[in-house]
Amino acid sequence: MMPEDAASVPREGGFTLIELLVAMALVGLLVAGLFGGLRFGARASERAGATTEHTSQLAFAYDFLHAQLGNAQPYPASADPKEPEIIFTGGPDGLELITTAPSQLALGGFFHLRLGVAGETRRLQILVRWQDPPRPDDTSGQSLKPTVLLDRLASVRFAYFGITDPAVPAEWHDGWENARALPKMIRLRVRFADGWLAPDLILAPRLAEAVDVDG
Repeated sequence: MMPEDAASVPREGGFTLIELLVAMALVGLLVAGLFGGLRFGARASERAGATTEHTSQLAFAYDFLHAQLGNAQPYPASADPKEPEIIFTGGPDGLELITTAPSQLALGGFFHLRLGVAGETRRLQILVRWQDPPRPDDTSGQSLKPTVLLDRLASVRFAYFGITDPAVPAEWHDGWENARALPKMIRLRVRFADGWLAPDLILAPRLAEAVDVDG
């Protein structure tokens, strides 16, 4: 039998094995939750940064396209200036038209503008090419170095709204070729490589209603 005075001796302070295991499990949960929150915050910050960058690119590109596509012009490419030719060809991945050069080029007058898609899947770019417009007496034309309008894109798609057949009401088309008038509206839809879908850009050439070479 244990002596009476020994039984009354208090147990020394400390943790049992079970208590230690429970404490370690709680610490592990707290650490996992902390790092999970940090990762979520980092991803949210990256997404916010990417959205800001995309918005900045789009603001510049949309201003440029509103100015240049909105100012699409008929051009007297033939010897008879009274019969201007509508030089406008559009497809789902690019277009070309006659417009006035932007002020930063310091060139003035009409220019042949080409917008086209280049690059590989999920690394696409929209390139801008400026060239002298066609002239009846001169087949050569000065070309400027292409510039990048938008990059790091997963997909690019142009569409054109108007009448291509007098018997069919105006509708959206994937292409616009050999038409006798400008399209009433042009739409650009892009998706960035990170999956962000930009708002559609829809604009109307200012001369779309006024120009009709059929009279």
